[in-house]
Amino acid sequence: MRLAEIATRRVGIWGLGLEGRAVLGAVAASPAGVVVVDEREASALAAEPLPGVDYNWGAGSLERLLDCDLVVVSPGIPRTHPFLETLRAKEIHLTSGSAVWLESEAARAVGVTGTKGKSTTASLIHAILSQPTGTRSGSGSGSGSGSGSGTDAGAVLAGNIGLPLLAVPPGPATVVAELSSYQCFWITRSPRVAVVTNLYEEHLPWHGSLERYWQDKARIAVHGAAVLVCDEPTLAKLVSVEPRVRGLPTLLAATSGEDIVDRDGTRLLTVRELPPHLRAGHLVSSVRLAVLAAGAALETPLSPDAVRRGLAGHAPLPHRLETISRDGGLVWVDDTLSTTANSVVAAVEAFDAEHTILIVGGQDRGISYQPLNDFLLGSPRRVDVIAIPSNGLATVAEFGERHPDRVHPAAGLREAVALAARLGSPGCHVILSPGAPSYDRYANYAEKSAEFHDAVTRLHSPTPQTPQIA
Repeated sequence: MRLAEIATRRVGIWGLGLEGRAVLGAVAASPAGVVVVDEREASALAAEPLPGVDYNWGAGSLERLLDCDLVVVSPGIPRTHPFLETLRAKEIHLTSGSAVWLESEAARAVGVTGTKGKSTTASLIHAILSQPTGTRSGSGSGSGSGSGSGTDAGAVLAGNIGLPLLAVPPGPATVVAELSSYQCFWITRSPRVAVVTNLYEEHLPWHGSLERYWQDKARIAVHGAAVLVCDEPTLAKLVSVEPRVRGLPTLLAATSGEDIVDRDGTRLLTVRELPPHLRAGHLVSSVRLAVLAAGAALETPLSPDAVRRGLAGHAPLPHRLETISRDGGLVWVDDTLSTTANSVVAAVEAFDAEHTILIVGGQDRGISYQPLNDFLLGSPRRVDVIAIPSNGLATVAEFGERHPDRVHPAAGLREAVALAARLGSPGCHVILSPGAPSYDRYANYAEKSAEFHDAVTRLHSPTPQTPQIA
């Protein structure tokens, strides 16, 4: 359902997070009225009330949605929430803010999803498309039926990174949208270019099963994408749960080799020519996907110079392998956004360190950490693990059984930082890569990251001296 249709109906907004506030801004003037419901208390939300909007807070507020013609659901509401079935039984139309935007704007969208690497890949696509000259000199333009906005029209970064989609200004710019699995679940029209970075085990409580999680990811492509961009292992996983993927035009990114190629196979640059912060294996994968997706969005061959400029101007994202300090001879790295075993492995592989100290642990979701244990047991370099609550010890249980001297429990993050400082020697990399969400002890990953930064800073700050009384 398009935004113009929604604005004439009585709209319910379930959840007033970033996307919910963007929805409210788009439909607040609906003549039929707007109902906002959030199970949190009003004091927990930094939102100015708008006149004429019916706000409802706290437990028990969901019943107000039964008076609506349609409900726009926040991405944080699990697909298994029982009240969704109550709304469906009343034949109330359900959608999301991202899905509403795509109904009208899919032709100018590049959508990016996957278990890991979404933000990096989306920001790389945006960096390439933002260059003023995007095509190889002498190349003819493509003749596809998409918007073909190209770099002359500019690019906007949106979705989970950047603006909420309903806050994106109208115009010809290509919109690069990072979409979580929660957002993909509601999609009824796919972006013109759909990118899936990878698929692992994640978010099972929200989706209900691994198969449903992968199926929900596949929705980014199977509702009308002109092209799917992924690698061969990811394509195989998508096809295994969603046969419609098999019939989509697909650009497959290489999983090895030195060349970074355009969609026609032309070499644009090599891995050795990449900026240093993009040379780690999983980041090279993001670059390969981004180049193919940017070319598909432009529908013209890419200019090597434009690609180089875009990649050179790309800044590492916060909380993703972010080096925060080199004080005391140790390299301290914030990778707080790591929530799976595979992302922890990628964090260690990203640095050529003879000795790494990993800080792992967070909210226990019952997923498998076998890939992490297999990696640690086979690593030729020394890796020590500091395990913090709630599931740190469980994530490395097999490794700990075989190497009990290399697994060190800590009661919390500050204790872990102090322990790492004692265990490490000059050149050692200390990486906070939890391999789990932060909601067991923190409001979100940013709060956990802030505590890590503060603990590292305090290690090297002068201890205040107590004044002496004469």
